[in-house]
Amino acid sequence: MLTEKDKQALIKLPNDMLATFRARVMLTEMPESILRFYEENASQINGDVVVVRSKAQESNAAYLRNNSPKVLFVFGHEYWVDRYFSSVCDRVNLPGPLLKRAKRAS
Repeated sequence: MLTEKDKQALIKLPNDMLATFRARVMLTEMPESILRFYEENASQINGDVVVVRSKAQESNAAYLRNNSPKVLFVFGHEYWVDRYFSSVCDRVNLPGPLLKRAKRAS
């Protein structure tokens, strides 16, 4: 189960990066609990949020990559991120304990 501190970090870390010169940031290999968190809390992120669980959801991510000024990409653990996204995105690094709790919550 994610703690309140975890939830605050999940909002703050990408927002801090999006507030600087970075236009596209990403989280990769995220467990389902984090994917759901960002779907439910997208309005708190200072940019568009796109959650990608599979190749079927890739087209929306590609559209936002090319057309949105600020984007947080959240890639699920079953999606292999290729250079099309990784070459233009900075990676958000989440604390290890937060990831452990998120994996247990999934």
